[in-house]
Amino acid sequence: MQPAFLSRSLSSSLAKREVESETALAIWARSKGLTIRPASKRQDMVEHIDFFLGANGVEIAVDVKGWKAGQNAGLFLIELKNVQGNNGWLYGRADYILFQEGENFLVVDRQKLADKLDTVKEWKKGAKGCLAPYYYARHDRPLEAVTFLKRSEILECKEEF
Repeated sequence: MQPAFLSRSLSSSLAKREVESETALAIWARSKGLTIRPASKRQDMVEHIDFFLGANGVEIAVDVKGWKAGQNAGLFLIELKNVQGNNGWLYGRADYILFQEGENFLVVDRQKLADKLDTVKEWKKGAKGCLAPYYYARHDRPLEAVTFLKRSEILECKEEF
């Protein structure tokens, strides 16, 4: 049975993938003895927090990133600016970013990852799939800025819990 907080709308393949990620997260969190609580809509949209995971009376804020095709090639999409041109999830309020890898999640300290990318002195516009220090913005999303990092670079910010 799916937890009650899982996404209800299944009208698109994106929504279906979101439910699959949320279900995997709920199972993964329970296997680690963690409680899971959804963030408010405002926290999700503005602060880039999807859930709160808890243990021993302490909760941490997490932003969950479902499996992306680039991960097959060892590349992880990083959102610097969102489609409105505001800070992307890299600069949100989540404590950790959880990248889905099948039924498991790679736990990354968001601040360490942001600090790593803040060492880039000059960002240059690049093409789709470019690696930092290049960023990409789709023609239909001109304010958005994303880049990719290699898995080895993501692992430098990995945490366990």
